[in-house]
Amino acid sequence: MPELPPDSVEVERIVRAALVTLFTGIEGLPHVLDSAVYVEGESAYVKLFGYVHDSDKKTVFRLLEIVFTDFRDGDAGCADNPVYDLNYSLTLIVSHSPKRPAPDGLSSTDDFARLVLTMRDRALKANHLGDYERIACGNLEPRGSHFGPDETLNLRSAHVGVFSLSVEVTP
Repeated sequence: MPELPPDSVEVERIVRAALVTLFTGIEGLPHVLDSAVYVEGESAYVKLFGYVHDSDKKTVFRLLEIVFTDFRDGDAGCADNPVYDLNYSLTLIVSHSPKRPAPDGLSSTDDFARLVLTMRDRALKANHLGDYERIACGNLEPRGSHFGPDETLNLRSAHVGVFSLSVEVTP
C-alpha cells in the first residue's frame, strides 16, 4: 500500500478523488463530480447532465456533487501531527419523472431511494479508500432531503438529498 504524502492539501485531493471513485459506476448515476457546479436553471442542468432514460426515452438528469467542507483534528496522534477527519458534503440531485410505463413501472422517487441506499451501502463497505489503509471512510449521514421546487439549485422539481461524510486520516 502506498504511503500518504506529508502535505495535507495533497491528502485531501487524494481523498476527494477516492470518494469520486467510490460512488462512480452506480447504475443510473452518470455524473459524480468532485466539486459543486453552479448552474442557471433547470434547462441548463438538462443540457449539462441530461441523458435519455432507457425505459421511457425521456431526458432526465442525475448527479452527485462531492465538496470538501472542513476538517476536525482528533485527540489521537501527536500534537503537531494529529489524526484528523476531512469532512465532505454530498448533494444528490435526481430530476423528477412520473411513473414510467411497464416493464419498469418506477418513478424518480424510486430512483432517488435506490441511489441513496446504494451510496449508503458503498460508504459502509469502504473500510479504506483507494489503496491507502490509513484513510478510513465513515458512514454517510443524511442532512436533509426534499422533493419539489428548489430555489438554491434553480430547479422546478427534483429530488435533492444532502449528506455529510467524514473520512479519518491517520498520518
